Amino acid sequence: MLAAALDVHLTGDTATYVAAAAALVGVVIGGLLNAGVTVILRRSDDKRNARVAALLVTEDLMISMPPMLKLKDEQTWTPIRAARNFATRDSWEEHRATLAHSVSMDGYVSLSAAFEGLAHAASGATERGDGTPLTDAEGWSLASTFLAMNRGMSYLTLLVGLPPRWRPVRRFLFKRTQQAHADKLLAEDVPYQEFMRRHGPGMR
Repeated sequence: MLAAALDVHLTGDTATYVAAAAALVGVVIGGLLNAGVTVILRRSDDKRNARVAALLVTEDLMISMPPMLKLKDEQTWTPIRAARNFATRDSWEEHRATLAHSVSMDGYVSLSAAFEGLAHAASGATERGDGTPLTDAEGWSLASTFLAMNRGMSYLTLLVGLPPRWRPVRRFLFKRTQQAHADKLLAEDVPYQEFMRRHGPGMR
């Protein structure tokens, strides 16, 4: 009965109006669905690109890590002078913009400080002969660079190894552990803290 009544009244201009409104609603809903899918796909691509960038930049840092570790025992410029591809930064230069959107401000500044410190160390090593001992100031500078490297890799690990959203407890614990490690390294890096107090308002 209701359907018959509707058929009787939905005639002429009224039926045309309803059909047009229904078509408009369909277009709007379709547009919203397409926009939603586009946003989801874009976010997925952004996360994938950030993860790839983190892996490649981590590789750059790992190349320079062994000679930095040797400095603790040798305390001369020899490990850096003898290292191959020390302070390589090709991936960093290519992907730093992607990471700037994906890590915290401290994470990005830590990575930037690490690569600048490595470049400074490489330059210093070329000016000194094998076996030249490190001065106290050089040792402090290299130690700060080493801490920045580790702190930066802690933030990169958040992009590479973060558990999926459907495992919220593991995801929360992983993020807390990595952040705690980064905070510990930050507390040990006195020169970095002093620099940020002077030039980085709003930083932790």
